[in-house]
Order: sequence, then structure tokens, then C-alpha cells
Amino acid sequence: MGRHKQFDECEALDAALTVFWQKGYEGASFEDLTKATGVARPGLYAAFWQ
Repeated sequence: MGRHKQFDECEALDAALTVFWQKGYEGASFEDLTKATGVARPGLYAAFWQ
């Protein structure tokens, strides 16, 4: 059984959108997204790349 999400997806999405606005889609890295959202890479994949 998987672990439950421990972050708010809407807040993470808002933070990610800010990164995309600032750096553009191609300029944003996963490191940028994890720093801005506070969510580790596996959590981002699980939430948004299903």
C-alpha cells in the first residue's frame, strides 16, 4: 500500500506555476520545482505525472 500525500496539491501547483512563469517551461528544472514546492521528486511524479 502506498503512502498518503503529505502536501497540498493546489499549493504545490501554484508554486510550480510560479517557477514556470519565471523560467519558462524549458528553463525550469526538477530541482527548481522541488525547491519551490517543498515536495521531493517522487511525490511530484506521483501527484502530477500519472
